[in-house]
Amino acid sequence: MNLIDGAIADLRRGAWVHVQASNKRGLRIAAAELVLNPSEFKSTQESQAFLLLTRAHARWLQNGRTEDDLTPVRVLGLPPDRMALWRGWPEIPALKAADAPAQTALALLYIADLLPVAIAQEDAPPVSGRASHDSAGLVTDAMIQAWHDQTADLHIAAEAWLPVRLGKESHRARLMVFRDLRGVTHQALIFGTLDPSVPVPVRLHSQCLTGDTFGSLRCDCGDQLTRAMATLGKRGGILLYLSQEGRGIGLVNKLRCYSLQDQGLDTVQANCALGLPVDGRDYRVAKAILDHLSVDEIILLTNNPSKVSALATMGIKVTIQPHQAPAHDHNRHYLEVKKRVLGHLL
Repeated sequence: MNLIDGAIADLRRGAWVHVQASNKRGLRIAAAELVLNPSEFKSTQESQAFLLLTRAHARWLQNGRTEDDLTPVRVLGLPPDRMALWRGWPEIPALKAADAPAQTALALLYIADLLPVAIAQEDAPPVSGRASHDSAGLVTDAMIQAWHDQTADLHIAAEAWLPVRLGKESHRARLMVFRDLRGVTHQALIFGTLDPSVPVPVRLHSQCLTGDTFGSLRCDCGDQLTRAMATLGKRGGILLYLSQEGRGIGLVNKLRCYSLQDQGLDTVQANCALGLPVDGRDYRVAKAILDHLSVDEIILLTNNPSKVSALATMGIKVTIQPHQAPAHDHNRHYLEVKKRVLGHLL
């Protein structure tokens, strides 16, 4: 286990880790959602303990307070029995990009699939290795960047032929599983025989457990997946199924956003209220898989211009084929926000 993996594991079990940027003084942090005993982080005369938030999160909390006291812990998505733990704690947002240790701390929480809210305290970090049995060694901004760079370093882990049911018909498809250096897998389901000398129909589909598997009607993901497979089954092409749940925020945080949507927020507002990116997907993964398949010109089944621009920036020639599932009472507002706020071509 490398140091980043060790730090992620420690954060997920409620322990604290050290983060630092360059040679600056570091921070001692823990995930606010997991620490059950705030007394572990007592303020001293030299170092005050505080809640560290993202800039967007702090801005939302400041503007979002209501007469019934919409406290930060309520917006954090913590269960009721945790609310009292953090009531009254000072909140210090990472307001400056130059505040590199804070940015590193929040980035580490995000890649650990935790809410980007830390209990933090200025601290002199360990020089190297592990500080103790209860703390990971030093994590730096350079290590976070190196972790992200592993995203697109893929190799083929396995492949096999699949008979796939599409409506009343069946098609033979080839499933290829790609694994990155972090152990995350992404899939390419290939219909027909690829001819990279002509534009190849492609659907980039981000994993959606709720919609693809459980048939959730809150989004249009399941319908889009079904329609894309039907199209590719007839024409041939590639379905890229990317492990980037909830536009990259992960399943747990996606469900937390759902809970806030049930309180009246839309899909974008809910992400901001939790300090999460509106869209945290990394399309370098798609580019890496297309490179493996020697495909550099595609017909992209999409209504999302950001996918087109991201691939075009990386050298993929893209032609758009409109790809839209029908609206209904459960997802109409969700689709309206995608069109009005995110610029989807709906």
